[in-house]
Amino acid sequence: MRYNTIRRSFVPPILLLMLATFVAVPPWGDFPQNDDWVHAKAVQRQLEDLSGPYQGHPFCASTLAGQVYWGALFTRIFGFSFNTLRFSTLVLSFFLAWGVALCGREMGLPRRLALLCALIVWTSPIVLVVSYSFMLDVPFLAMTVLSGLFYLRALRTGKPGAVFLGSLFGGLGYAIRQPALLLPIAYACTTGLIHLRRRQRPDWRQMIAFLGGLALVLLTLAWLTRNRETGSAYAFEIHAAGLLDGLLRWLRFGVIAMTYTGLFLAPLGIARLWPLLRNRESNRAALCVVIGLYTVAAFLLLWRPGICRMPFLPSYLYDLGLSPLTLHDAYIEHRGWAPVQLGKWWWPVTLLAVICGGLALWSVTPALRDFFKAGGTSRRRAGRTHQALFLFIWGGFQLGSLKNPWLWPHDRYLIAGFPPFLLLLAMTLAWRKNPEMRRIAWLSAALIYAFSLAGTQDFMAWNRARWSAINDLMNVRKVPVTSINGGYEFYGWYLSDAYMKEHQTENFWDFYGDRDGRWVIDDTYVLGMISPRPGYELVFSKPYFSWLGMETREIYVFKRRTGE
Repeated sequence: MRYNTIRRSFVPPILLLMLATFVAVPPWGDFPQNDDWVHAKAVQRQLEDLSGPYQGHPFCASTLAGQVYWGALFTRIFGFSFNTLRFSTLVLSFFLAWGVALCGREMGLPRRLALLCALIVWTSPIVLVVSYSFMLDVPFLAMTVLSGLFYLRALRTGKPGAVFLGSLFGGLGYAIRQPALLLPIAYACTTGLIHLRRRQRPDWRQMIAFLGGLALVLLTLAWLTRNRETGSAYAFEIHAAGLLDGLLRWLRFGVIAMTYTGLFLAPLGIARLWPLLRNRESNRAALCVVIGLYTVAAFLLLWRPGICRMPFLPSYLYDLGLSPLTLHDAYIEHRGWAPVQLGKWWWPVTLLAVICGGLALWSVTPALRDFFKAGGTSRRRAGRTHQALFLFIWGGFQLGSLKNPWLWPHDRYLIAGFPPFLLLLAMTLAWRKNPEMRRIAWLSAALIYAFSLAGTQDFMAWNRARWSAINDLMNVRKVPVTSINGGYEFYGWYLSDAYMKEHQTENFWDFYGDRDGRWVIDDTYVLGMISPRPGYELVFSKPYFSWLGMETREIYVFKRRTGE
């Protein structure tokens, strides 16, 4: 399958959308966001001796090395700044979208449907906003998608070269975050099932290619990280009271994971629902019964202590808004607060997400039926069946791995299972036969893109206002950096090294500070989003305009009153 003609290439439309997005919401701003200050510090340390062994950073438990060397490459060319690091992520976000589109074509999807899948992934609320940072999520997802692309090609063609490249990108993903290694494992499980079903011996050339791609990256990584500092372990506890309670927790997590996945792939889920609502589905009754039972079971599992609605998990999807609000008041004192509240309107969104997640799970049933059906099938159909089986195992492994070691992961981790389930659902659409379905899918994708754009604008706007206020305090008012509580990223980037050295620890979870907030040394000045603040007086504020609510809001700078 060839993709080298400009007329049929996915590159121009993807780049056009990216450029339009950057014009609407410029990605520039020399400041850290969320945890990317940790990764930036690791890049700084590596730049001191780029040819030497990988050093990493003690506050990060992810593999991280691939991210550090990728960032170091860009900073050696363009100079160190968060703008440069953000640009490096945006480059990989292009390869993410491009890889999803090529995966779609590899599976035989129509070109426009494959392109739509790519745009749905890139414009998804969480994917878009983490693309505007130096977080690990987009680089990790790009490597897993490229790995999946070549494994899908290997399942279609059987060529060892495709297997080698799939393992190579899987290993590169592992160099960023450990769960990427589940892609080669998913491929091995898929081919193992195929050989068992056909009662065939494995192809030794494919086995050598599979192991060779992994070995090349993993041995290089082991050599580079031979002197790496040990990362801090994540803190977690097992709260299950027994086997049954533990099983219910796993099932509940599975429903939550598929509900978020259903929200991400909602444009195709809505398009898949359209023929059901119009009574144009041959197995309409059976599908309605299955999805109805799944929806009821899902809400029963979410009943804890009463029926829950989205958003279930912390981090990026905060009511009607994107990204963690990491200033002191919203991050610690009023967790879950957001400037714009959707409130009870999350109920229909949750219902739609549950149904779309159920449809994504149901999409694997035709492949399972063909896989276990007695008698032979055409080579082309068998290839599609094997690809669908691989997508299901890929998505299941990625989402299932998140329950260990974290008790409840952040919502951004769930995008790992988004592309395979999106592509799996796309395989079931009668795309060419139903123009109404096509229009609904594109319209739904446009609406979600509009929300993602507004949320990303809000994210960048309040961060620019926050860091403008910090620069005012430090450079104009000459306030010592140790006297400012500028939020999680501020004291991580400016104060964490001094604080951890003072307390003689390298464990990320050891200390949360003598005052509220990790690594805070002196909170004479505090930045916040909520005014007034008890015990403090307002010094000044920085306004910013948010597309969420279409209003001007403010970042406040408070000073502790004398004697407080």
